[in-house]
Amino acid sequence: MARYLKAIEAVVDGSAGNKAARLGRLKSWGFPIPRSYAVTCRCYRDRQSGLEVIPALRGELRRAIAPGRSYAVRSSADVEDTPSSSCAGQFESVLNVSGLEETLQAVERVWESAGGGRAQAYLSRMGRAAGPSMGVIVQEMVQPVLSGVALTRNPVTRADEVVVEALPGQGDALVQEGRTPARWVCREGEVAKPPGLDDWPDEARRLADQVVLEVAGESLRLARRFKAPLDLEWAFRESLCWLQAREITALQSKNVYSSRMAREFLPGCITPLVWSVNVQVVNSSWKRLLVQLIGERAESLEIEDLSRLFYNRAYFNMGVVGDIFQLLGMPRQSVELLLGVEEGRPRLRPGLPVLRRLPNLLHLALECRRTFGEMDRRLADLEWRYRLLDVDPGGLGREESLARVHRLMEMDREAARLNILAPLALGLCSRLLKWAGLELEGLDLSTPASRKIDPAWRMEELRNICSLCSSKSPEDRPEEDRPEIDDSAWLGGGPSGGGELEAAEMAFLRDFGHLSSSGNDFFIPQWRETPGQVHRTILQAAPSSTVRRHAGPAAPGPVLLRPGFRTVQRLSEQRDRVSFLYTYGYSLFRPYFLHLDGLLQEAGLEQAGDIFYLRLDEVEEVVRSGTVDQDLRQRVRERREEMAANREATVPETVYGEHPPPISRAPPSRRLKGLATSRGYHQGPVRVVRGLEDMPRLKEGDVLVVSHSDVGLTPLFVLAGALVSESGGLLSHCSIVAREYGIPAVLSVPGACLIEEGTLVGVDGYRGEVLIMEEACL
Repeated sequence: MARYLKAIEAVVDGSAGNKAARLGRLKSWGFPIPRSYAVTCRCYRDRQSGLEVIPALRGELRRAIAPGRSYAVRSSADVEDTPSSSCAGQFESVLNVSGLEETLQAVERVWESAGGGRAQAYLSRMGRAAGPSMGVIVQEMVQPVLSGVALTRNPVTRADEVVVEALPGQGDALVQEGRTPARWVCREGEVAKPPGLDDWPDEARRLADQVVLEVAGESLRLARRFKAPLDLEWAFRESLCWLQAREITALQSKNVYSSRMAREFLPGCITPLVWSVNVQVVNSSWKRLLVQLIGERAESLEIEDLSRLFYNRAYFNMGVVGDIFQLLGMPRQSVELLLGVEEGRPRLRPGLPVLRRLPNLLHLALECRRTFGEMDRRLADLEWRYRLLDVDPGGLGREESLARVHRLMEMDREAARLNILAPLALGLCSRLLKWAGLELEGLDLSTPASRKIDPAWRMEELRNICSLCSSKSPEDRPEEDRPEIDDSAWLGGGPSGGGELEAAEMAFLRDFGHLSSSGNDFFIPQWRETPGQVHRTILQAAPSSTVRRHAGPAAPGPVLLRPGFRTVQRLSEQRDRVSFLYTYGYSLFRPYFLHLDGLLQEAGLEQAGDIFYLRLDEVEEVVRSGTVDQDLRQRVRERREEMAANREATVPETVYGEHPPPISRAPPSRRLKGLATSRGYHQGPVRVVRGLEDMPRLKEGDVLVVSHSDVGLTPLFVLAGALVSESGGLLSHCSIVAREYGIPAVLSVPGACLIEEGTLVGVDGYRGEVLIMEEACL
């Protein structure tokens, strides 16, 4: 009976380390792997304790090693390939060994690497004090046409996509030497292919796409069996075989903030007061919805964690929302898909995740049905309560004004919930009809009720009245003959002269004067504050623009689809009515805060509008104390300056984590593009390093720039603030270790080593950019 050497399928218990255990599972599940054996961790421990193990191991290997065959001898330590650390490249691997004695020598080299300085530095950085227990894999070598790696989730963006990297021949050049591979990205059945492979051998180029599709499909099967995202090494000769499987490390949950959907709700720069009110109103409504979807898992969410303000712009935390929808067996981007912000179709996968949450979903569906059934009553009640607060706050004191703001916030939370459910219901129903074969584009979803609250329709009516009132509009007169429209005259009751047009415009402002260019930003002046501009807009509006906009068929042709169309039309009307009422209620914040702004100037605010640069809690504190201290005034000045600087800036659509990248105004010629392989942002001086002999030049926080991502350079990562390499891919050892150390890495950056020593650069480990911020001082 073998004492130290076992067939690979016999060590699934971890007796030969994690890497061997996973290979054993692959074999036992029927996935093809090369003929493999495992030297157990017990053999290593016996050797460390002073026992003579080589004679026994030699005898067991003699029965396993086939003459004329080549083998790869790889480490399989108990600390390797864990969820928190991979130990990628820290232990020895010996390739192309043949014969019994060469194999024994290779095993001893692997054992000795467990105590090497490189491994010890890595383990210390990862918080592991004790030494490893080392198993060893002896695996028959494959001479492949193609080989490479596959990742079942993008380790940088956490996107649900399979990334396959490949090279002709053996894949060890990709992982260990950091050669730059060709890269395919497979997502939702679509494959993004790399550019031309002209320098590849004919057979590899001919087989590439077919093999990559097989690798991607089988990778997802393996991830489902392991119930975890994986990175895998594979090889293809006449068929596909797997060389290694491990969980993707450094994939712990990290907040991912996106402005894509947020721009639809809160465009442009947002002041602190507007933001803090929106968080209390809108985020609490989203949290309530998420709690209903998944129960206790969402109870611990803080509403402030659902969104962030970066560069004075709104970003929604799609990492949290994506995790929740993934729990339901749905794509992480389901909300964006349903709201039409992202292209594609929601991929519902009914299964165990949905069944577990079925009571929650049924309860939410019943509540939504009841809500939409009672919509008329709910909206009428809300409107009546809003009307009670739609009064001139001029005679109110600070405390009463703030109390009315709080009452408005309570009412707006109710309206905000309806304003979330209505678009989601419409989006879901519309997509169901699309699956059934009905395209809604070009169909007229408007109803008399929705047209009544559509300012475009009313402007069209005003335009027609204007045409009837005068055969020659003022806008048709020469520039010098046009009358000036003064806002103050309109605010006093309209321009002199009266008439049908003026009366119609005053009625328009009564109905729509609360609108502005953003219905979710009460910092922006409302139409009723600039009636002269509204008048000019009416006169300048293109004739019949609204008629053309609604000039589609009133109903679809197929009779069977007409009930579905009427449902969508009704949901569309409800969405418009909810949105209009929510905007009306939200607009009432502005007069109360403008009134408070005047009162707080007496308490120490320096100029009109300063209140918008305070957070709501700061406003509440000033109202309680009755004074504005010097620190708060300084904060207001700094926030004004920051917002002015950010207003015209180009900002990223996605921010990973809590620290956004600095806004770069570098021209395109000062940006180097590469492959983002470890997320993060860092600025620092460049140090071009070619070996460990250059380590004395590397200072803590420097940007380590190398020509290739060699395993031997990983000790330098202890000091480096970021890594840039001219070659390499997602599964190069340097990429894996950079992710585990938490430093950004950008690989495959052409000409990186030509950057002058000491140049200040910014490394963007999300977009794969190296920004030259400041040339080196000579």
